[in-house]
Amino acid sequence: MTPEDEGRRETRVRVVIIDDHPVFRTGVRSILDRNLNIEIVGEAGSCATALTTVEQLQPDIILLDLSLPDCNGLDLTQDFERVSSQSRVVVLSMKTRAETARRAFALGVRGYVTKDSAASHLYKAIMAVMAGQEYVSEDLSPDVHNHDRQAQPLEYGYDLLTSREQEVFRLLAEGKTSKQIASRLEITPKTADSHRSNIYRKLQIADPMELVRLAARMNVIEPDRW
Repeated sequence: MTPEDEGRRETRVRVVIIDDHPVFRTGVRSILDRNLNIEIVGEAGSCATALTTVEQLQPDIILLDLSLPDCNGLDLTQDFERVSSQSRVVVLSMKTRAETARRAFALGVRGYVTKDSAASHLYKAIMAVMAGQEYVSEDLSPDVHNHDRQAQPLEYGYDLLTSREQEVFRLLAEGKTSKQIASRLEITPKTADSHRSNIYRKLQIADPMELVRLAARMNVIEPDRW
C-alpha cells in the first residue's frame, strides 16, 4: 500500500447503511468497499435499531432506505439531527417520484439515489454531499429542485406512510371503522386509532371526507367512491 493510500484510509468517510434487506446491504458494501476513502462502519435493518446505531457510531453519511418495516425512513431525519448532528443523510430508495424526493430534501436529506442507479451514482452522491452539495440521481425527475419544497402539496404523501399505515389508510378510505380495521389487520382498536392519528398528521388531513378525496387522487381507491 502506497503512502497516498494510507492517507486516504486515515480520512475515510464513515458510512452507516440503514435498509431492512440484508442482501441489499451486502450489495451496497460491495459497491463502496472498492473505494479506499469509504468505510462502512455499521448497519441497521429497522427504525428501532437505526437511531441507536447512528448515535453510537456518529457516521459522516447515513444511507437511508425509506421503506423500513416499523416506520417511514423520513420519520428518522430529525432524530438523526438530534443524536448525531454532523451526520448527513443520503436516501437510497426504490421510490422515484419527484414529490417524494422534494419532501425528503425539505426534511434535511442531502442526497437522493434510487436503488436501480446505486451502482453508478452512490459513490458520487456520497462525495458530493461530503463536499457540501446536494445530489440527485439522473433517473429522478429533473424538476426535483425546481420548486419551492415547503410549498409542495402532499398529494403523493402516501409514500410518507409506513406499510402498516398505508393499509390503514386504504381501509379508512373504504369507510371501515377502527374496530373493523383492527379485526382485518389483527391489531387492537387502540392501535388502529393510533395509526389513523399518524396518517392525519403526516398527510395534513382535517376530516374523513378529505381523506377519501386524497385517496382517490392517489388512486388508492376508485374515484367514484367520492
